Amino acid sequence: MSFWSKVSDWLGPKIPPPVHPGAPIQLPTPTLPPALHGDGSFSLAVVGESQYQNALDRVCGGRTRQGHNLMTIASLVLEDANPHDPMAVRIAIHGQTVGYLTRDKARKYRQRLAELGAARAETTCHARIAGGWYRGSDDVGNYGVQLDVNLHKAPRRGP
Repeated sequence: MSFWSKVSDWLGPKIPPPVHPGAPIQLPTPTLPPALHGDGSFSLAVVGESQYQNALDRVCGGRTRQGHNLMTIASLVLEDANPHDPMAVRIAIHGQTVGYLTRDKARKYRQRLAELGAARAETTCHARIAGGWYRGSDDVGNYGVQLDVNLHKAPRRGP
């Protein structure tokens, strides 16, 4: 095995190039039940990203002077065997763990899936990664992830 093959194996799987603002967006349709599709506000925050900055750096293709505001697809993975929280929902982008839903949002998400008859579904949604700038050692921006998911029940219409 060559040196570069070993380095490539160590770095992990190849990740498709990110979608930058201004570039045509050709994202796949999310697999979330339609009732959970967001309104484009990306209001569901992911937590724990500080523990996954290296993974987010790989997903984004590295830090830049201006940072990133990337649109992509995220997987919401039910982690029943998580030793810290058996109701955890892990967020992965391009196979890389990038964070989790908060405990209360994870429970709400699971509840909404069950109400919609998809309790065991692993789903995908649109995601936005922001941050990741590097302007010198004293000006480095962490990455953050927001999801376009609606955890609220739709309001009733009619009488």
